[in-house]
Amino acid sequence: MTLYALLLLACGPSTDDVVADDTGGADLGLTLAVATVATDYTAGQLAVLNAGGTVTDALFPTTTDPTVEAHDGYVFLLDRSAENTVRMYAAGDWSAPLVEFSTGDGSNPQDVAICGDVLVVSTLAGGTLDLHDMGTGLARGTIDLSPWDDGDGSPEADTILEGPDGALYVTLNRYDTTSTPWSSADGTGTIVRVDCDTLAVTAEWTVGPNPGLVPHPVDATKMLLRTGDYFNADYTAKLDGAVYTFDPIAGTVSNPHLTEAELGFNIGAIAGNAAGNAILVADDAYAWNVFCLDLETWTTTATPPVNAYINDAVATPDGKVWVGYRAGYAATEDPVVAGLVAWDPATCTAADPVATIFPPYSMALVR
Repeated sequence: MTLYALLLLACGPSTDDVVADDTGGADLGLTLAVATVATDYTAGQLAVLNAGGTVTDALFPTTTDPTVEAHDGYVFLLDRSAENTVRMYAAGDWSAPLVEFSTGDGSNPQDVAICGDVLVVSTLAGGTLDLHDMGTGLARGTIDLSPWDDGDGSPEADTILEGPDGALYVTLNRYDTTSTPWSSADGTGTIVRVDCDTLAVTAEWTVGPNPGLVPHPVDATKMLLRTGDYFNADYTAKLDGAVYTFDPIAGTVSNPHLTEAELGFNIGAIAGNAAGNAILVADDAYAWNVFCLDLETWTTTATPPVNAYINDAVATPDGKVWVGYRAGYAATEDPVVAGLVAWDPATCTAADPVATIFPPYSMALVR
C-alpha cells in the first residue's frame, strides 16, 4: 500500500476504501469532464473520466487557465487567460465545438448557464451578463449589472447556478480591482436573480464578500453559499468568510453554519452526497487540503496534510466526491499528490490518485 493510501486510511473508520475502478458493478451513466493544465502552466488539455475510472486524455487543447462546465448534456470550455472564448460541445463528441464565440479582449469569462435558447455568460471584467444564441453563438444582448458596480467599472460577476424555479442565480464579487491583492470594495457581495422569461434581474441579496453558490447536496430547493475574501494585504489568508444555506424560493440566507475563523482556513470548493456527507477544500493561502464535512451537524474532520494545490471538487451519483490535486508549492515535507482522487466522504477515506497527462485544474459532471 502506498504512503498516500496509509495517510488517508488514518482519517476515518476502518471500512472499504472507494477505489477508482470500482463502482460496485453499477452503470452510473456519467462522465467527468476535466480541464487539465501542465505543471508549468504552458499548455492545457481536456480529459474525461468515465464511471469505471478510466481516463481518456488529451482530447483537444485548452489554454492555461480553463474552466469547464456541463449543462443538459453539453460541455462548455471557457478559456480565460488571453483567449477569452466559450466553446460548447455535445458530450462525447469532441471532434469540433457546436458553438464557439469570443467574450471580448480581457473579459475573463467565469461561468455559463442555459436560459431557454440563450447562453448566459458571466465575465469578471464586464459590466453586464452577456447573452449568446445557443444555436449559433451570436450575441443576443446583455443584462445590465451597472447598479452593482463597486466603482471600478464592473461588479465582477462570477458563479451562475440554476434555481428550483428555473431562474439563474448569479454571484457578484464586487472586488476593488484597483488595489492589490483584490478584495471586496466594502466587505459585501451580491446575489442577483435572473428571470429566464424576461432575461432581467428581478431580485437581489446582499451577502458577504466574494460569494459563490453550489448546489445543496441534500435539499435541491436550496443552495450552499460560500463567502470570504482570499488574502490580507500581506497575502496571508484573510479568514473572513463562512458557509450558509441560501433559499432562493423563500429569499432567505441562514445564519453561518461554519466560519473560516473557526476552521482556520479559507473555505473553497464544497461537494457532497444526498446523505449529507461532503468534502470541503480549504487552504491557508499557500497549502491546500480537504476536510470531511457533516452537513447536518457542520462538524469537520481534518485529513492528513498534503503538499498540493486543489482547485475543484465534484460529487458523483455513487455518493463519492472526486477532487483534483496538483503538485503544491508550499515549503512543507508533506506528501505531494497530483491527479484525480475519489473520496468517500461518509468514511473519510480515499483512493490513490488517478493520473492524467497534465494535472487536473477544473472539473464538471456530465449527465
